[in-house]
Amino acid sequence: MNVSKSSYENFPLWIVLLTNQFSITIYLVGLYLMLNLGILFAALYVAYIILIEIRLLAKSCKDCYYYGKVCAFGKGKCFALFFRESKPENFLKTAITMKDIIPDFLTFIFPLIGGIVLLLSNFSWLIIVLW
Repeated sequence: MNVSKSSYENFPLWIVLLTNQFSITIYLVGLYLMLNLGILFAALYVAYIILIEIRLLAKSCKDCYYYGKVCAFGKGKCFALFFRESKPENFLKTAITMKDIIPDFLTFIFPLIGGIVLLLSNFSWLIIVLW
């Protein structure tokens, strides 16, 4: 059996768009739910998303091979604009713990809680469909 590997030095734009579609959809649905709770909740949610994205760039992209290149998420180029270059050989040495993952999960847990609050306060089929 002949197995060949395919890799990209720079990922095509369609892959970047496809991989980011999921996160963007979660952010937009979350923003919609938070807007229904109030503008303050929506503003806090947007600020949290921005902080999470900056944290992701600073922590996860720091030593990536795709620094300055187009990775599957398109963040390699972004990282190069805002942060200094690091050593790709350190990438696999980074330990990922639950403490690192929980803030990412909160980007959809906050809207989930907001959706539950909205359901309890006023029933709406639109909220159920988006939830």
